[in-house]
Amino acid sequence: MLLKQIICILVIIATLCNTGLCQVYPNDSASVDSRLYNTYKLYIDTIAGASLLYNGSAYVTDYHGVKGTPFYETSRFVYGSVCYNGVRYNNIALKYDLVSDELIIKGFQNESISLIREKIDSFSVLNHLFVRIDSNNTDLNAPSQRFYDLIHDSKKIRFFVTRSKAIKLALHAEDPSSFVISNTYYLARENVFYNVANKKTLIRLLGTSDAMKTFWKNNIIKFKKDAETLIRKAVEHYDQLKSNYE
Repeated sequence: MLLKQIICILVIIATLCNTGLCQVYPNDSASVDSRLYNTYKLYIDTIAGASLLYNGSAYVTDYHGVKGTPFYETSRFVYGSVCYNGVRYNNIALKYDLVSDELIIKGFQNESISLIREKIDSFSVLNHLFVRIDSNNTDLNAPSQRFYDLIHDSKKIRFFVTRSKAIKLALHAEDPSSFVISNTYYLARENVFYNVANKKTLIRLLGTSDAMKTFWKNNIIKFKKDAETLIRKAVEHYDQLKSNYE
């Protein structure tokens, strides 16, 4: 009887994975048969299901004496979700190391576990969705192997940010080294990535139609001071203009 139940659960998990459940947001399970979804959730909530996730390596780093944090936003574990090997796990304690580009989760005994990068499809933390773009499985030819923070996503255009940190050595021996952050901005259109390094490139990519000219004229955000906000607002405006003409 137990063997039959295990086989049944495994078949259900395989069915749900094939339906792309990992891409369904937590509150959007209406398209999945409720009985299958409940069985899936029961499995994931058990040690058997969790063992599929908690199988990475021990997280070991040497940031002793470096001022600041190597992680995205906070050194604390925060709850988020991760799509791992085709399966979505919610309410997972995690943090993202921007120096080593590793996703870290908290284990059953509060140990830090580094997930296997190639098995991570995406993860969500602090209201940001980070995705791994595998050029072998997508039409997108990503210029970087890092995780991409998906800021804007539409059929016409997508806005990504790669976030990284490096250790800046102190000039004087008595001063501590520190972490410095670096963001790289990309627009993806028709499956092609464009590096947006300045406002001139942004204007070239989004055009100079009368409506966009008005946006550029009225915009008071400086690229050097807040590039991310400027690009996001410009892309949203561009997208709205395109939708109005459809």
